[in-house]
Amino acid sequence: MLTSGIAREPLDLNTLERISLPTQSGSSVSFENISETRLSAQVSTIHHKDRLKTITVSGYGPSDDTTAIRARMQEYLPTAVTGTEISWNIAGSSTLLTDSFTTLLLVLGISLFLVYTVMVLQFERFTHPLIIMTSIPLCIIGVIIGLLVFGSDISLIAFLGLIALGGLVVNNAIVLIDRMNHGTETRLEDLVVNGAGTRLRPILMTTLTTFFGVMPMTLSAGGGSEIYAPLGQAIAGGLISSTLITLFLIPVLYYTVEKDRLEEKEEAHEQIL
Repeated sequence: MLTSGIAREPLDLNTLERISLPTQSGSSVSFENISETRLSAQVSTIHHKDRLKTITVSGYGPSDDTTAIRARMQEYLPTAVTGTEISWNIAGSSTLLTDSFTTLLLVLGISLFLVYTVMVLQFERFTHPLIIMTSIPLCIIGVIIGLLVFGSDISLIAFLGLIALGGLVVNNAIVLIDRMNHGTETRLEDLVVNGAGTRLRPILMTTLTTFFGVMPMTLSAGGGSEIYAPLGQAIAGGLISSTLITLFLIPVLYYTVEKDRLEEKEEAHEQIL
């Protein structure tokens, strides 16, 4: 049984060196003579993952965009951390953003497929829904411009706005195509021109109501606005660009497709005769 007369003293290097240990011969030996004592910094808690000791180094950047920080860390860590027994990986918001984008791309693909399927059932054709779907990539231009104008980064919230635009921007093209399909004009040129002209006002009214509806979110500057403001900025920018380009592109595509279809129909009719 070991006893000590310095148990109530503070534990420091001087106290440790004064400890005497009994030997088998009955004499005492100082702890200082058989050991080397020093002070060093140690972690207060040891965490394990998959039975391996781990340590987490956390930091906060000036903004939510951690792309540049992640790139510098990936360049620095392979040269700074050497040895086969040590491994590292980058986690946090940057990894979460990368993993979430993969899922969101899948969600976007599913949503576009469902939109196309509904339009095929509605128009009972495959070509007209494809013409309408061309308005979706056009909104990406406005999304990028909208984020740049307000100085926002491409985030998960902004990407959710892009997914929402996949179902919003096709409405204008659907209105145009439906009017042209049910037009009574005999000449294709008149059908396209009159159809685009008569549907200009409803399209602008629908777009502007949605645009001004998201403007409070787009221009918000209060607490937490940096989280949800990119959603409004993406939707507002995508709506404007898609609408402006759709008003010119969709009639041109419709005219081109229908002209080719009518020419093929006339050629088949002549061959039958």
